[in-house]
Amino acid sequence: MGSCSIKTETIQKEPIKSIPIKPKSPETKQEKSLSKDLSSQDSKQIPKQDTDRPQEKNPQNPPTEDDVIHILPHANELKRRSTKKKLTVLSTNDDAELSKEFERELSFVRQKSIGKKEQGSLIIIKNLITFTGQISSKTQSEFEDKLMVIEGDDVKREHLLDHGLWVSCKKGLKPESPNQDDFVVVIEDSSVLLGVFDGHGTHGHEVSNFLHKAFPRTLINSIYWEERPDYALAETFPSVHNELVSYCSKNPNLFDCTLSGSTATVIYTRDKKIYAAHTGDSRAVLGRRIKGKITAVDLTRDHKPTLEDENQRINRMGGEVRKLDNDIPYRVFFKGKHYPGIAMSRTIGDQLAQTVGVTCIPDVSVFNIEENDEFIIACSDGVWEFISSQEAVEEISRHNNPRTAAENLATLAWNYWIKYEEDVVDDITVVLAYLKNQN
Repeated sequence: MGSCSIKTETIQKEPIKSIPIKPKSPETKQEKSLSKDLSSQDSKQIPKQDTDRPQEKNPQNPPTEDDVIHILPHANELKRRSTKKKLTVLSTNDDAELSKEFERELSFVRQKSIGKKEQGSLIIIKNLITFTGQISSKTQSEFEDKLMVIEGDDVKREHLLDHGLWVSCKKGLKPESPNQDDFVVVIEDSSVLLGVFDGHGTHGHEVSNFLHKAFPRTLINSIYWEERPDYALAETFPSVHNELVSYCSKNPNLFDCTLSGSTATVIYTRDKKIYAAHTGDSRAVLGRRIKGKITAVDLTRDHKPTLEDENQRINRMGGEVRKLDNDIPYRVFFKGKHYPGIAMSRTIGDQLAQTVGVTCIPDVSVFNIEENDEFIIACSDGVWEFISSQEAVEEISRHNNPRTAAENLATLAWNYWIKYEEDVVDDITVVLAYLKNQN
């Protein structure tokens, strides 16, 4: 095969500025409370040095839509659209109370298929098929697969293989924590939507579960979805963040996002283009063959607070980036404090961190799919902790079957964790899509 290159399409539109929510001082009562754990997305623990760290509970003054809307393009259209009735792409959840709350608060719509039983809360659009994770319990065994919820007529998990897809989502070696990774795969005709969500904090698994439902529904509702998916992705991230904050505020008995949050990496392939949007460090990588050799091309960059532009924003907004003694990553803190201690510069949720420069605004990119582009992988940092992008695409390229390839990459990541950390393994998610099936 001849060599090829990825051509990036320039979005002719006013750039999305990373302007975080206006800083607010933590409540006095919160400052005097100590949370039992830190909102860290990785397995390393920050020493409990801060006796006035805020307790995770329902925020008193959650940011409104107007706090974020000014940073989005076409704000007027979005505000006018806020009264539009919502359609839904949603997986089933074991928690009946939570499902009822979702239906009531988010105005979900149910629709029956002709001759079939009611399809849960799924709106079937054309030949839409949805695969999502099911919220995990603490009783899962290590390296156990996350339960999958499938929406669609007579569809099984193996249907993914027909589209050159597979998902491997494994619980890590964390006895006291559920699998906080989650995912979504939506198949519609020749287009595919992929999402990876890596939760962190006490309620991280509930946040990531919320996101895998909210993202596809919000995207499909966007006025830009058909013509400009990149615009739809740009507005969806802050919109979903606001929806999450509002939901937690209205339902404090369910879960909280003051110190909990999630990464969000969403990849959409359609008409020989790749649309990539993300917050956090759940990296997406393209496998491209050049002169017979598979080569990794990152579709996203890890949002670390040490990046120059990220660091500048955090400092400008009153936060600081530093590393604690005996800790590995650099984290975001209030100046002079040891909270919130998040090791990413962009997330969904993490309401407290978003007052000091962490932001929910995504990076959005558009790529042309070239002849020698073979596959896309999107993975949580349980994969990327010890595996480079290049090593990952080389591992995938050794296998012809999507299931075998994804499962082997997950196993490779697990083995690295055991080798270097022994008794700690982060949750591991691999979402794989072969592009030849999407063209």
